Amino acid sequence: MKSRKQLLSKDLLHYLRALPEGAAPTTTVYVAKGAELVTAEEMTTLRALLPEIRKKLYRLTAPEAFVQRVELLAVYFEEMLGAPASAWPARQQTAFALLYFLKGYDRIPDSIPEIGYVDDAAVVNQVIENHREALLTHWTHRNWGWPAGI
Repeated sequence: MKSRKQLLSKDLLHYLRALPEGAAPTTTVYVAKGAELVTAEEMTTLRALLPEIRKKLYRLTAPEAFVQRVELLAVYFEEMLGAPASAWPARQQTAFALLYFLKGYDRIPDSIPEIGYVDDAAVVNQVIENHREALLTHWTHRNWGWPAGI
């Protein structure tokens, strides 16, 4: 299996590593620009990394709401890989959020107690807000209950 570094294109890897020059972009802008860099190949390869994402997720001592939100995106991502082109923006942003969670180039290092996942939560929450309707529709078509607090 490819390592995380090999999984990512040079452009996406640079984007995730780089600190913004000047004023930091809003989370909305950061997610949108980052998602534009996610390729179809990266999304296909990311599917193989879902067990690693879940392993990291379930060993966290993060709030349950954060765990639920990442899992919601992981399920959506996994099930929407073969979706029509109209779902591309939601898939790209979902992939970006999952890569951001998995990777080790956080704005706030995950190892900092109490606040290490604040940046991850901001990215995950932004994607959920951007694509709430698509996510809710996905859940409704499967007769799943929408998780409380999302």
